[in-house]
Amino acid sequence: MGYGCIAVRRRPSTFLATGRVKHHEKGRRTSRVAQVVQQELSTIIRSGSVHGPRAIQDRLRLMISIVDVDVSPDLGNAKVKVSIIGDRKDKISAIRWLQSSAGPIRHKMAQELKAMRRVPRLSFTHVDVGKAVDVMVRAELEIYLSARWSLQGAPPMN
Repeated sequence: MGYGCIAVRRRPSTFLATGRVKHHEKGRRTSRVAQVVQQELSTIIRSGSVHGPRAIQDRLRLMISIVDVDVSPDLGNAKVKVSIIGDRKDKISAIRWLQSSAGPIRHKMAQELKAMRRVPRLSFTHVDVGKAVDVMVRAELEIYLSARWSLQGAPPMN
């Protein structure tokens, strides 16, 4: 390297099958902010310190679990994936409460996380983790039964 050259260290890239280069989406800072937001959200929701435009029962509030938080690269928006235990009516009322209380929840997060310059805007989506687990269990059972049938020759007749 000559006198006027500066060594630049780049972030590693991944080549896709399409020939394009995909840079790693989540940086260390983005994933750390997502982790902090997830922890603080679960604390705020469980404590019941947020009073939005709608009321929610304590038992419903305790059934809400934060599954994942995706924060945008500019740290301005956060997509929060939640799982809610209960019947369909409970899930609908809990997700409606979360969506209508996003502003007060964000305000409470800003009060608690004074070290963060900007607290991301929150959008909540429901993820049915129970259905995903059921599908995986069924798939494993089918694989197990097909392997067993292949060893025995034919499937058992009922």
